Order: sequence, then C-alpha cells, then structure tokens
Amino acid sequence: MKKSQFAEKYHTISSSTKQKGEGIGFAGVGAKVFLASDDGGEIITITGDKENPMYSRMYRTAGDLEFETSLEDDLVNIKNFATDHEYGTTYRVKLTKKIYSHLRLSIDSIIKFWWNESLLSNRMKIMVEKTEIAPYKPGIMQSRTASWRGTKMKCYMFISDKDLEPDLQHIVYNVFGKRINNEKIRSEIRLKQKYEKKIFCAVDVSPLAKHLIANKENFEKNGTVAACKSAVQKVFVKFLQDNDMLEKVDMRQGETAMNNELTKRFDDLLKQEKFKELNPFLTAMRPVPGNGNEGVPSGDPEPSGNPKPSTDGDGDRNHRDQRRNGENRGHGRERRLPGLNIVLVDSPNDPESWVDIAKGAVVINVGHPFYKRISGNTHLVNFNYARLMIDALIKYKSEHVDWDPKRTVEMSGELLRSVWL
Repeated sequence: MKKSQFAEKYHTISSSTKQKGEGIGFAGVGAKVFLASDDGGEIITITGDKENPMYSRMYRTAGDLEFETSLEDDLVNIKNFATDHEYGTTYRVKLTKKIYSHLRLSIDSIIKFWWNESLLSNRMKIMVEKTEIAPYKPGIMQSRTASWRGTKMKCYMFISDKDLEPDLQHIVYNVFGKRINNEKIRSEIRLKQKYEKKIFCAVDVSPLAKHLIANKENFEKNGTVAACKSAVQKVFVKFLQDNDMLEKVDMRQGETAMNNELTKRFDDLLKQEKFKELNPFLTAMRPVPGNGNEGVPSGDPEPSGNPKPSTDGDGDRNHRDQRRNGENRGHGRERRLPGLNIVLVDSPNDPESWVDIAKGAVVINVGHPFYKRISGNTHLVNFNYARLMIDALIKYKSEHVDWDPKRTVEMSGELLRSVWL
C-alpha cells in the first residue's frame, strides 16, 4: 500500500482507491467490516517494506470508528508485531473467545465456500497454521472452457456421489476467485431427477467485476451480465448432454409446434420498435473499428426508460458466418432468428410457460392443471395462450434487466391489448 493510500483512504469507511472492475474490492469497507460485528475487536494493519513499515490500529467506540497510525504516533505495541512483516500488507484482528473457537472449527469450510475457485485454479494458496487448504472437489472433475468477448473462462464441472447443499447447485459464479452467488439451471433444461442435487460447476467470470452490486453477492441486471452467463450456461448444458444427464424430450414425446394467427400476430408485434425489447431472440449489433468496420454482437436491446446497458456480448453462429463472408460490413444492424415459434408441451409438473432459447420458442404447457381446467372454452383458451406468451416474455426479460412494477404492468397490458384487439 502506498503512503498516500494509507494516510488518506484506508482508515475511512466507504472510501477506496480501488477501481471497480479491476478487482473484487471497490466499496472501501472490506478492511473495516469486521469492526461492525459484535464479535469484532481491534484491527492492526502493517504495510510497506520490511525496513520502513507503516502501521495502524483501528478500533470501535460507542458511536464511531477510531484509529491511530505510525504517521502521527509512536505506537510501540504495534511495532512489536511489525517484526513478522515481510512485504505487502499484514492484517491482524483481535478476536473474542467465541469467534476464535468458531474459526478454529470452521475456517476450512469457510475458505472453501468463498474461495474454492481460487483453490481449484491454483490462483492462490491459503495456509492455516502452516497447513495448505485443499479445494473442495465433490466428485470427478471435468474442465471445460466458456468463451465470451475473447475471454476464456475455465469451468470446473463435478458430478457428486452425494446430494450437494443448495448453495452449490448448479453454477457457482466467482469474480477474481471469490464466490459471488450460485444459480440453478432453468427448469426447461429438464435435468434428470437423480442428478438434480448432484451437479456442481465453479466458474470465474471476472469480466463481470464492474457489474457487481455493492454487497458483492450478486450482479447488476443488464444485457452484458446475461450474455456472459449465457456463454457459461451453454457450456454447462453441453456438459450435461455429454454425460447423459438430461431428459430426452422431443417433438415425438408430447411436444407439438403451434403455428396460427396468434403466432403471426406476436411475431409481427415483436418486430415493432416499442415491443422489440421484449423479443428474447433479437441480437443487437454495434459497429466497431476494424476490417470493414463490421458489426459485432452486443447485449440485449436497450430497455427504453432505463439507463443504457453496456453493449457487450456474443452473437450467434449466423452473425459470425455472415461476417466471414463479408456480409453486414460497414454498419451495425439488428438481426433475429427467423420467425417466432410457439411450442406446446404436456408436462403437468412444469410452469405454465417459459422461453426456450435453444428451440427459439416460447413453450406453453398444455398439461398444466389451470390450462386443463379452462380447455373446454375455446375463446378462453385463445386468451390464455396470449396471457401465457406475455408472461413468458416478461419473466424472461425481468431476469436480465431491472424493471419496476409499474413498467412491468404497463408493458404487459399494452402487449395484451395490441395482440388481442
């Protein structure tokens, strides 16, 4: 740590010299958050080189954080700690007996929970009482690579013999080696029941560091984050397919395509400017410098009325083929998969409807109890088709962008009126 950082920023809560996106830290609370705990004590920090270290003591009073540093005070007691300091920053905390006992019993599992990807990738080694912590490996590991924006993201896949805890199912996202959160795969992927609690994937998505929210346990909702996660999920689904862990459900097993006036009406509406942000099969394009200034894919189309998201992401194979052949050069444009599809499936235990990107379709579940209950009324069935289509589109979009309730209701109502009238 530089002297200016130590003197001006380090001891101030919510103040940091770190830039968001360049590492896991940016909020300026990491070194001080321990003091907020009832089990917290004082923090001693030693930084700089061994010959000329700087040191400080931070402690909590009834209403504030107090500190003293070697820049103003002698701090003889802290100097004694400095004899063990070699380089970088040494961080010591005074613990209560309660939290010390807890750490002695749990520190191995705590480290594996938060930093397992770092251990799997050999990004760093962690020693506890001179013993190296080994990574958590719940089964035989398979390594695969997801690509996004030219970045290779290593995915560590596991098939466990035993059921995994819910916070390990199914994809655990990490940034600079630290766990952010986990997400289960979407229900429409249809994982075989015996594997539902036995699949684990750890992946480092450090390119999304600048999209972390303040508590660093989730990401912002925008097209960039959705595109990156989609690249990881694609590799994960391929892993599941290769290991025969998915149910074999196809058109011959209770699934039929629906192609009628309602399908065409939705297809036409989703091409319109005011509704195209709801189109999950639309890939936005942006111009970039290069040979011919060809368009490259961005994230989701910009939602109107919201801050403009970052325009980064991966395009589909058609876009890449067209660029190789010299098509679409010199400008950005929007392209979409040809035609909207509606697929009907009889699956009583699944949701009423959902978007299936792999099929390029909105899936309507005619086996759902509510659908069956109103199936005798033809006019009501057609209205229900429209409702389920809109529900699927809105739910899918809400996973990728932050819409307030008012915007959600307005968009749902306007699309329903447009398709029905």
